[in-house]
Amino acid sequence: MDPLRVVFNGDLTTGQDYSDNASRFIYFSRACLEMIKAFDLKPDIIHCNDYQTALVPAYLKLVCQDDPDFENTATLFTIHNIQYQGRYPREVMELINDGYEHFYAAGPFEYYDQVNLMKAGLVYVDLCS
Repeated sequence: MDPLRVVFNGDLTTGQDYSDNASRFIYFSRACLEMIKAFDLKPDIIHCNDYQTALVPAYLKLVCQDDPDFENTATLFTIHNIQYQGRYPREVMELINDGYEHFYAAGPFEYYDQVNLMKAGLVYVDLCS
């Protein structure tokens, strides 16, 4: 088991994922963009890593597409461990706050009838490494 995964995603005593991981990482991705705005930063590149920040590129393309603070911002996505993709029940689309408009068979968020955060990141990212 990857020790960093346990520290950030789960309980050290049980080795199990936290039950609220979907909401924690969905809100974290949105908070990253809100923090950039709050500090009046205008980044050229936002580098995202693994599913924990995979919604940043999606939010940039779907929510912030007309925001002048992000008009010149590109995204880079790095996969550290593809085994952990952030797959959750379809109901987490309500937490993503995008409704179900982008959740359909073979759509950007759908993977075997589940939400897949990493897939969404890969669909909306500008460059993957």
